[in-house]
Amino acid sequence: MLFHPQNIDQAKHYFKQLEKKIWFDNNFNFGGVHTVAGIDASYLLRENKIIVGIVLFDYPSLNVLDRKYEVLDIKFPYIPGYLSFREGNPIIETLDKQGIKADLLIIDGHGIA
Repeated sequence: MLFHPQNIDQAKHYFKQLEKKIWFDNNFNFGGVHTVAGIDASYLLRENKIIVGIVLFDYPSLNVLDRKYEVLDIKFPYIPGYLSFREGNPIIETLDKQGIKADLLIIDGHGIA
C-alpha cells in the first residue's frame, strides 16, 4: 500500500508510527534468498521526473536475470530525512508495473537514520 503524505506533518506522524514496528536481527538467514533486486533512483529535475532503475540478480551466483526502469513524476519534495517518501512510492510502483518479484531488496539511500 502506498502512502502519499500531503505535508511534512503527516510524514513525521507516519514515521513515528512506523518506528514502533522496526526490529533488528544480525542473524538473518539467507537460505531462502534466491533472487535479489538492486534498486536506485536518479532525477531529471528540469522535467520533475524520477528514474527508478532495478537490476534483478540470481543468488548466490549474482548472474543478472533482468534489468528494468521507469520514469515517473516526482510527487514529494526533497526534505532531508524524508527521502523514502520521494523515492519509496516510485520504487514500489516500478516493482509492481514491471512485475519484479525478489526475495531481497537492496535499496540505495534508505537506511536507519
